[in-house]
Amino acid sequence: MERLKDFLSEKTNSDIYNIYYKYIGLLKKDIKISYIDTIKELNHDNEKLTIIVTRELKFTPKNFFSLAVSYYVEHFLKDEYIGIFDWEKFDLSKEINDDIKYYSLNKMSRISLLISQITSSFGYNPIVTPPMFILPKK
Repeated sequence: MERLKDFLSEKTNSDIYNIYYKYIGLLKKDIKISYIDTIKELNHDNEKLTIIVTRELKFTPKNFFSLAVSYYVEHFLKDEYIGIFDWEKFDLSKEINDDIKYYSLNKMSRISLLISQITSSFGYNPIVTPPMFILPKK
């Protein structure tokens, strides 16, 4: 069975896509901090597939600030498939979610670092999250 990544070259590109920070201002005790990791296709064209990897911090109850950090990752087609590749042959969401480590280029470690740096920049202890993509509990 063909896999999408068999048609992709080793050429990749990635950078910060978005950092969202909003101060809420309520500082309550007894809060629960959690996070949600997502990975999805942003788009594809004649030469590449672009993925967005995001981690969003959540406070329960809603508290203090909201923060989400995203990276984009571009995976380029092998030269022989540029301009002729049929993206419709693949369920892109399934392909991406079946091999998150490959498609995310391990950007979760960078995202974790950025979250720690942002959350410690105001004199508070850093919030350190795992440096890998965490699948939601079923």
